[in-house]
Amino acid sequence: MKIRTFAALLAIAPLAACPGNAGPSSGPSPDATVTRLIAAAGQLAKQRGYSPSTTAPATGELNNGTQEDVGITLNQGREYLMVGMCDGDCSDMDLQLFDPSGNKIAEDVLDDDVPVLEFRAAASGNHRIRVVMARCSANPCSYGVSLYNK
Repeated sequence: MKIRTFAALLAIAPLAACPGNAGPSSGPSPDATVTRLIAAAGQLAKQRGYSPSTTAPATGELNNGTQEDVGITLNQGREYLMVGMCDGDCSDMDLQLFDPSGNKIAEDVLDDDVPVLEFRAAASGNHRIRVVMARCSANPCSYGVSLYNK
């Protein structure tokens, strides 16, 4: 299964798991949407042979066109899958990964709202994830980033 296929499955997974709408104003909150997407990503990662990392998913809110960095510790030689997701007001979110020396080692800057990075860590230590809210139609947009490993 190609990584883009993983992103496409993740995009439709919440729709299949969502119960019927109880009324016009009963849609899920942005945080609930991200929580549901994190759960769906976990199931799909498991199917690809990954296990949840001991690192809790990073979550937060960003306005359109803004970014923030999140620290994460990775182990050299380990395979990782990192999946970003955002609420329904977000249509483009990007992820960039930087090594302990500050060098960009992976990125997903495609025009989509499910950035996916699959990589093997070349170094152990404190890495940095840059979360970029490239397009958010109603500020702020909620996001989540989950990490899985083999």
